[in-house]
Amino acid sequence: MHLLAAQPGGFVDEEGIIDLDQSPGDIVIMAAADSALAGLASGVDQAPADLPGVRLANWMQIIKPAAYDLYEHKVLEQAKVVVVSLLGAPATGSTGLNAYRTGRSSLAAR
Repeated sequence: MHLLAAQPGGFVDEEGIIDLDQSPGDIVIMAAADSALAGLASGVDQAPADLPGVRLANWMQIIKPAAYDLYEHKVLEQAKVVVVSLLGAPATGSTGLNAYRTGRSSLAAR
């Protein structure tokens, strides 16, 4: 089973810190494209029942450092595999995702 916590349109600064409210899963896939996440969700729904727990998230919703830290603590730290699609300019990523990508995150050291 997977969980897809997404709101159309991505992150809006006036919303404050977003908690995607996901439980941990063995596999976490993050992308900025809702269409890619919807396609993955469809594929996971059709996968065998013994597929490890999959969590899907739009990383644009956790671009604030505090939102990323919360998601890292609640979901990413427990994951066995984290896949992040970072298409676009480096400036589009969150502070947390940039730290992960450059090896400064505790997750990157695992």
